[in-house]
Amino acid sequence: MADAQDVVKKLTEHYDVYIATAAMDVPTSFHDKYAWLREYFPFLDPQHFVFCGRKDIVNADYLIDDNPRQLSIFTGTSIMYTATHNIHDDRFTRVNNWKDVEQYFLGDGGYNI
Repeated sequence: MADAQDVVKKLTEHYDVYIATAAMDVPTSFHDKYAWLREYFPFLDPQHFVFCGRKDIVNADYLIDDNPRQLSIFTGTSIMYTATHNIHDDRFTRVNNWKDVEQYFLGDGGYNI
């Protein structure tokens, strides 16, 4: 997705960034997801990759996800990443792209949370 790598890299300067992926929905996807993360986000520590089913096991402050099911069970602040399958769901704070994520967490002048 446009700007994802740049924004995630900026976020790592201010936050502990973890990638939680619902790999158990398709267990055979583990290798491909891991290889993809290593290729496109080489600056992330692989120890910060969480391969799971339900993302409520992740004890974090924020979860950015396009799946309302995952966001509804998360105990921190849920942020909905807009996708065609969630466009009518208004239960969560919404971001439409990675620049919106950058604005939410870093604001105009940098770190704002």
